[in-house]
Amino acid sequence: MRIVTASLLAVTLASAQEGWADRLHRRLSTAWLAWSDRLDRSLAAWLGDKNATEPAGVDATTENDTFFQTGKFLSETPASYVRVRAIAALNSYEGGRQKIRLRAHLPLPRTTRRLKLFISGESERDTVAGRSGTDETRVGVRYGLPAWRNWHSRVSIGIGGWRPYLRGRVYRTYRGGVWRIEPVETAEVGIGGRWGERTDLYCDYPLEGGRLWRLRLMRGTQSDDDLPRFYGGAISYSVRAAKGQGWRIAGVVSASPDYGGDDGARYAGVYRYVGGAGYRLNVWRPWFFVETVAAVNFRRERRFRPDYGIGLMVDLFFGKQ
Repeated sequence: MRIVTASLLAVTLASAQEGWADRLHRRLSTAWLAWSDRLDRSLAAWLGDKNATEPAGVDATTENDTFFQTGKFLSETPASYVRVRAIAALNSYEGGRQKIRLRAHLPLPRTTRRLKLFISGESERDTVAGRSGTDETRVGVRYGLPAWRNWHSRVSIGIGGWRPYLRGRVYRTYRGGVWRIEPVETAEVGIGGRWGERTDLYCDYPLEGGRLWRLRLMRGTQSDDDLPRFYGGAISYSVRAAKGQGWRIAGVVSASPDYGGDDGARYAGVYRYVGGAGYRLNVWRPWFFVETVAAVNFRRERRFRPDYGIGLMVDLFFGKQ
């Protein structure tokens, strides 16, 4: 909690006028974007791309995904950015934790392979109601393959947890009236026998006023002895309000035919229910965000007794927003 408290104290003491923090942020953002552009142009020239074009600058994700920095946004955005996140969380079952996470994304749209360099210190599958996946630091490069019948795909190669890995992602967007449906298939193999594949189906129903209903279905298999197979679903409602603020609520159901609980026993069926709510606010500066989260967790190994949790996140965003 000391990390986040110090960040909030700095905000409280800072002046509303432009100061050293604004100048530092502007210099770092300008330097990152300039370096990104130079690297992009150099690689495009080296690869002999005569049809190099400027980045389109259009983010295909919804306004809500962009504001709340969801895993879907982090996976699909073409923006060049660096994000520093400080997290303080407290759970009645797991206790407290504090950490700082760095995430950087550097697209190279002029290159023939549409390369993207990335650094990630957190899971891309986080939700307001809970998290899945690991927080291992990953560094690598990904590039998009040519689209085939409106199916988009890309391949990533890098190092995660000091182990090399290869990852592929395929997705397509269908539109039916107001509905937007997007199936996503992801597969990964790594050194040491680590592997996994998962399917996510996003069903979005946007409304006026920055509101979004989302139903997400998921299933997968992986080389995890405690969770070799899993399936589940999540439903969320988010509101992107005016003046840099928004809130969301979500519920998640997780199940498996063979789940290894924290108590060492094996379970089949639903092993966890999670419900949560979050409020995100852009304060002090356009690049400074604060988000509070509250959740209740029902675990099978605890006979579905409730565990309560609260969290506070502070984001510093450098680059194009």
